[in-house]
Amino acid sequence: MFDDYPQTASNNAKRMLEWREKYGRDEVKGGTEVGWKRANQLANREAISIDVISRMAQFNRHRENSKIADEYKDEPWKDRGYVAWNLWGGTAGVDWAIKKNGADKRWQRLNFSVVNLRSQRKGEKELHSKNASKGQNKYKKKAEVKGKKIK
Repeated sequence: MFDDYPQTASNNAKRMLEWREKYGRDEVKGGTEVGWKRANQLANREAISIDVISRMAQFNRHRENSKIADEYKDEPWKDRGYVAWNLWGGTAGVDWAIKKNGADKRWQRLNFSVVNLRSQRKGEKELHSKNASKGQNKYKKKAEVKGKKIK
């Protein structure tokens, strides 16, 4: 669980929650139920899982909503895309999630490689041990097929 996201991400989410409180859901129509839940988590500085971070990073596909549309310059709370973007922490939150998610994926790949390598080495040692106990060496053993030796 992670709670080291930028304060700006929390502030963006808080601002959306404040707008909803001030103007009501009839005026602040942007965002889904999940988006509002995310805003509450970020505003309250709750720890979030790597799965949530991954979803925040995926929200990058909506980056075009990071700017207020011209027709809503005077009433930004009516810009649904802008509201939705900020529910997920805005640019600060999404950028942080992209970095954190990338670091986690690199760690997962590294950890998987190490575990895989250890498992492979253990398997080779066990196989070599079994072959040696039978008086066979799998690396030097030659087979004879129809009177011809092959490697």
